Order: sequence, then C-alpha cells, then structure tokens
Amino acid sequence: MLLINILILYCFFMERIRLTMMKLVPILIDNKRIVQLSQLTIDQANDLRSFLPGSSIKQISYQGMELQDCIDFETYEYWCQTNHVQNGTTSTIWDV
Repeated sequence: MLLINILILYCFFMERIRLTMMKLVPILIDNKRIVQLSQLTIDQANDLRSFLPGSSIKQISYQGMELQDCIDFETYEYWCQTNHVQNGTTSTIWDV
C-alpha cells in the first residue's frame, strides 16, 4: 500500500512539473521586449509558429547581429497563458 501511495504522489508531482513551463526572459532592444523562437524547444516553437500569423515573426538588427525569429514578449506571454498552460501539454500538430 505504501508503494502505491508513493507512486501516486510521484505521478502527481511529475505531472505538476510537466505542466510548469519555464518561461523565457525577454531581450530588451530599443525599449521593446522580445523573445526568439529558437530559444524554445522544437515542439514549443512549432506550436507557437502555428498559433501566430507569419507577419508577427520578425528579424531584428542589434549591435551588428541579425536576430532571427523574434516575436514580441507580450505575444509570447499571451500564448503561454492561453494555449500552452490551459492545454497543459507541450504537444504540437506534429504529435497527432
């Protein structure tokens, strides 16, 4: 019985960890908070790309570097709150 209780408790905590997504810290460029999709896992980036219109993914020049696949942090945060956290999953359309 103790083993079953430990297993249930373990599963509960593992599920909580799985549902807790590590959120990106935004990059501040010209007083704009941005994140790069390349900083996410492949599954998360694919999921977010399918959620966004293509025009919201930007290329930004910063100190001579070209930062690819940038989006506004507010858009990323909205996606985290609505799609990713509510669904409680990191699956994408490719996982179906």
